[in-house]
Amino acid sequence: MVEHCTKLKKDKISDTPFLPNWNNSPSGTMPQFMSDCFSEGAQVFDAKNRVIADQEPGAAKAMERWQKVYKADLVNPEVLTKTSSTDTHRLFWTGRYAYHTNHSYYLKTIAAEPENSKLAPKKAKMAMYPGTGQTYMWTDSYVVNAKSKNLEDAWKLTRFLGGNLNGDWYVQRQWCLISGLDNPYPEMYDHAEIISSYDKWIDLKLLREQYKKGKVIAAYKEPWYGEYDTKAVAIVHNIIRGATAVPKGLKDLAALQKSLA
Repeated sequence: MVEHCTKLKKDKISDTPFLPNWNNSPSGTMPQFMSDCFSEGAQVFDAKNRVIADQEPGAAKAMERWQKVYKADLVNPEVLTKTSSTDTHRLFWTGRYAYHTNHSYYLKTIAAEPENSKLAPKKAKMAMYPGTGQTYMWTDSYVVNAKSKNLEDAWKLTRFLGGNLNGDWYVQRQWCLISGLDNPYPEMYDHAEIISSYDKWIDLKLLREQYKKGKVIAAYKEPWYGEYDTKAVAIVHNIIRGATAVPKGLKDLAALQKSLA
């Protein structure tokens, strides 16, 4: 990818061929950081949820690659100032980029909404993540307040919104059909309506293969994780810009987590 982007820039086909999801929201830089580390076979957290990226050669390799593409002007620096993954993927609508890393559901607007994207209507060419193929995977969830005065109804609503209360996966299918937003239920993707919809904008078989490579982290449940996740972005951005050497930046991440735990 780096070599191809370099050639595209040299041939003046694209000024900045690579559009990574380096925005400063919780859905941007750090999920991208973990995905690239995992694909290099590196662990970010140990079994006790302590940051150990500074001890992992694969993490250093991933960050050296990020520095390389940024220094070579293969990345639009504007991406570092974006405040959401939504804003980042909208840059891809312009057709100015060759490669984009982001959450899979954004391909729905990129590939299937000609009123917004210059690349539509045309099915996106998705590729498995390189290396181990592993990427960071997480899901949002619904919770019931322990002091709910209507516990039975609250639990019923939760199962309707986040599960399969009536046996028809209604809410989950609407997320898939309207936004391409995925969920952790494999049986969802055997539904004829879902298969037909996804076929318009993505290779569903390949997407499901990538799901199998998804990797979760237990640290997400730690009380300090939210603050760590927010403050870590500035550290990684300094690595990307070359303001901080890779070894020091990774040690800074470990020190940040230790200070908050």
